[in-house]
Amino acid sequence: MSELPKSWREVEIKEILQPLDNGNVVQQGWSPQCEKEPASSDEWGVLKTTAIQDGFFLPNENKKLPNPLKPKPAIELKSGDILMTCAGPRNRCGVTCFIKQTRPKLMMSGKMYRFRADPQRIDSKYLELFLLSQNARVAIDKMKTGINDSGLNLTHSRFLKLPIPLAPLNEQRRIVLKIEELFSELDNAIRCLCVTEDALKVFCQSVLDRAFIGCKEHRSLETLLSQKLSNGYSGKPVSHKTEFKVLSLSSTTTGVFLDKYFKYLDEQGLKNRDIWCVPNDILIQRGNTIEYVGVPALYTGTPNTFIFPDLMIRAKANNEVIDTKYLYYALSSPKIRKYLHEKAKGSAGTMPKINQTTLALTQIPYCPVATQKLLVQEIERDLSISAALQKHAELYVAKAKILRQAILKKAFSGQLIAQNQKDKPASMLLKRICAEKGCPKPSGKKPKEKRGSA
Repeated sequence: MSELPKSWREVEIKEILQPLDNGNVVQQGWSPQCEKEPASSDEWGVLKTTAIQDGFFLPNENKKLPNPLKPKPAIELKSGDILMTCAGPRNRCGVTCFIKQTRPKLMMSGKMYRFRADPQRIDSKYLELFLLSQNARVAIDKMKTGINDSGLNLTHSRFLKLPIPLAPLNEQRRIVLKIEELFSELDNAIRCLCVTEDALKVFCQSVLDRAFIGCKEHRSLETLLSQKLSNGYSGKPVSHKTEFKVLSLSSTTTGVFLDKYFKYLDEQGLKNRDIWCVPNDILIQRGNTIEYVGVPALYTGTPNTFIFPDLMIRAKANNEVIDTKYLYYALSSPKIRKYLHEKAKGSAGTMPKINQTTLALTQIPYCPVATQKLLVQEIERDLSISAALQKHAELYVAKAKILRQAILKKAFSGQLIAQNQKDKPASMLLKRICAEKGCPKPSGKKPKEKRGSA
């Protein structure tokens, strides 16, 4: 940890936590077999780890406790608790949030801890903000144990040794106010950027909508292809690497081909089958959640590297009658996307799907090939402007996240606000409380003097 002001102390987190009802400073939850649906407001539920997000809480992320099982009120969530995930993938183990208020009858799961700040020693919000800082995250990350990144654990004993930069109590409160003020300004800026991003998405849709309005002629998709539509391959993925890569649905859900989403297959006789992707194939999602059904993507990867899966339909444009990019943009247009949504079928609890017949009969706005190419140029000119603006917006959002961490770094090294000599040093605070409680002398480390000090 960086050098701290003279009035601060570095202490282990166990020294600034308040004993809970069970006498411990950290309490773990319970993981019974629950119903899939969330509990209603008058039913008992067990929180999922997704209820804990960096700096905020999602109470609806819970599962209903089945009737035969009795609830455990001792692990019911309370306002003032700080929750932390203690098991899961690396990026989800150690996530923290402060519970300002919550509904009743929510219990912690066995994959999370709760603890409470001792208000005589540390401000709850100050502690939460420190736990969100990069310094805390790095320290917590080193404490995790496990064989691989997909399943890690954070034990009580390791976590309780986490070093905390303890400022005088009044200074803690001033730090929290300053951080919240600066974060509020950042949040306002991010909200404006999000509004811009939403407007750009609407703009892109209007570009595609406008491009095809003037086309009076329509032809069915099947009459514009060089070969019949075909479903992909349905095979069981394996965990080890092979020469056969089958695309995942995520590779095309954005409408742009992404080659990082695939799984391996280990089956014979695949090399000579007509299931390999080549440039200019149009891959259309035939099954997914309703928002993604019918999403097309132009394959831009290397030839014969990926197999397209059963939940995609491949279309190959006949370039004598239709330009490939023109067909791709037409299939991406709001009118056709809406049509395919309406044609998707699926019973309750099953994935909505479209079939080859529905897709083959889809009416595509048609004009001469030369006109198609001009329209493609106009579409791509407008979309490139939108993409550039989108990139700038994403860059500023990323910078805002970096700036947020820079604020926290300054705050917990004593550089965000000026120290007040009237504040009682953290060391005196710890000694007084320990004397009152008859506890052992605190182990807070005296901070190193800053360079240049007398």
